Amino acid sequence: MPESITERNSILGIDIGSVSLSIVQLDQEGKVLRKFYQFHKGNIHSAFADAAKIFDLREIRAIACTSSSVCLSKDLVHNYNTQVGIIAAVKHYCPEAASVLHIGAEKFMLIRFNDDGEYQSTKTSTSCAAGTGSFLDQQTGRLNLSGIEDLCERAQRSTANIPAIASRCAVFSNTDIIHAQQRGFSVDSICNSLCKGLAENIINTVFNRELPLLPILITGGVSKNPVVRSYLESQLKTILLIHEDSPLFGAIGAGLLFLKEKKSLPLLNPDSFGDILINDNPGKEYFHKPLSLTLSTYPDFSNEGSYRFTPSVSMHHVNAEVDVYQKRPHGADYKVYIGIDIGSTSTKAVLIDEGGKAVAGFYTYTSGKPLSAVKSIFEAIDDFFRNQYSVITIAGVGTTGSGRKFIGKIINADLIIDEITSHARAAYELNPLTDTIIEIGGQDAKFTVMKNGSVVFSQMNTVCAAGTGSFLYEQARKLGCSVSDYSRIDETVSAPLASDRCTVIMERDINKHYHKG
Repeated sequence: MPESITERNSILGIDIGSVSLSIVQLDQEGKVLRKFYQFHKGNIHSAFADAAKIFDLREIRAIACTSSSVCLSKDLVHNYNTQVGIIAAVKHYCPEAASVLHIGAEKFMLIRFNDDGEYQSTKTSTSCAAGTGSFLDQQTGRLNLSGIEDLCERAQRSTANIPAIASRCAVFSNTDIIHAQQRGFSVDSICNSLCKGLAENIINTVFNRELPLLPILITGGVSKNPVVRSYLESQLKTILLIHEDSPLFGAIGAGLLFLKEKKSLPLLNPDSFGDILINDNPGKEYFHKPLSLTLSTYPDFSNEGSYRFTPSVSMHHVNAEVDVYQKRPHGADYKVYIGIDIGSTSTKAVLIDEGGKAVAGFYTYTSGKPLSAVKSIFEAIDDFFRNQYSVITIAGVGTTGSGRKFIGKIINADLIIDEITSHARAAYELNPLTDTIIEIGGQDAKFTVMKNGSVVFSQMNTVCAAGTGSFLYEQARKLGCSVSDYSRIDETVSAPLASDRCTVIMERDINKHYHKG
C-alpha cells in the first residue's frame, strides 16, 4: 500500500525516561499514526534499534523530544520541557481533565489547573522512588516474575488477605516479602499489597492536604496498572480518567508543541536513529578518585583460625563462617555465654568466656529465614564443641537484632536486648573511653553517642535504606561480584557519579554506567 501524503509529512515525538523509551509518529493534526513503548534497561541504542522496526524515517520531516531525552542531538531534534509536553497532550486529548496525576518510573507529580483550565501548580515527589514505577519493577525481579504485566495480573487475581509490606523503601520491602512468603501468603497477595502500598505512598505525598479539582487524569507508565488505579480511586473516592495513550503523553506532547509553533518542516531525512543519537560513550567520565585508607590503619581481623561449616541437619542453604579467637586445650571443661544477633541480612553469634573474652564467632546469611539461620549457627557451635573434645557448659544466652524477640522466645533466651544497648555495652567493654558508635547493618544505620558508658543520644534511618548493606549485597549478586571483594576493587579505580539517595535510583545509574562499559 503506497504511503500517504500525511505520513510523508509526519513528525516524531520522543520521550526517553529513566527506564522506558516512548516514540510516537504524529500527522499534521496531531493524530497518532504509530507508537512505540519499551523498557530500555539503560541500553538506549538497543531500544532505538527495536524502534527502527516500527518507524520508516523516510516519512519523518522533524523530530521533537522531551527535556529528559538528553542523549539526542540538539542540532537535529527540537527539545521541549517534559511537564509542559504532558500538559499539551492533556489539553489536546483530554481537555475535560481538571488535574493530572503523572506517575513515572522515578517521579510522580500532581498538576493542577484552575477553574478556567489554566495551569495553576505542580506538586512532585522527592528523591525517594517510593510511589513510582521503578519500585514495582524492582519487585518483579525479586518475585521471579516475567515482568510488570505479570505482577499486575497476579495482583488482580488476589482474593485472600494481603500482608503488610513496607512500601516506603525497596530494601525494606524485600525483607517483608520474604517474611510474608514464610507466613504462607501467596505471590498474588504480595503483588496486591505492593500495588496498594504504591497507591498509598502517592496519596500521602501529593494529596495529603487537599483534593485537586475533579476529574483527575492519570498518565505515565503506571497508568497502565489497573490495580494501582483501583486503589487510588478507592482512596480518593473518584473515578480517574484514562486515555489509551496515557503512558506516551510526554512524547505526544513534545510533538504537539512543535506543531503548535507552526515551524516549517525542512526535510530531516535521517538514515537511522543513530544519526540523532549523541555518542553517549565518548570516553568514560569519572567523578570520585580511587579510595585509599590514610587516616587510620585497617582493623585487625586476624584470629587463631577460620573455616566454613556446611550445615546438614538444619538444611540452611548458606554455609556458616567460623572464626576461632582462642585456642583451648582439648578436653578442657569451661563455661561460655552465647550472644546471637539476628539481623535482616545476616545472623551472627559469639561465644565468650567467663572473663568476657571472645572464644569463637559464627556468621551466616539470614536469607529471610531467621529460624533456619539460627539452627545452622547452633549446628556450627555444636560441631565446634565436638572438635574441641571438651565439656562445655552454656551459662547464658542473649539475643539482639531485628529477630531478637522471635528467636529469643523460641530458644528461651536469658536476655532479649535491643541493638543500641548491645552495641554500647560491647563498645564500653572493649574501650571504656568510647564516645561514638557508627553501625551500618543490612537495613539499619545507627549513630550512637555515649558518655561514661551510658547512651546519651542515638539516631537511625527510618523509612529509607540508602547507605545500608542490603543494597551492596543485592548489587553484588547482580554484577557477579563478591561483597568481600568490594573494598579491594574500590581502592584501585576511579568511580563515576551515581545517586546516593535511593536504592531504586542508584540501581538505574548502575545500569547506565554498566552499559557504558
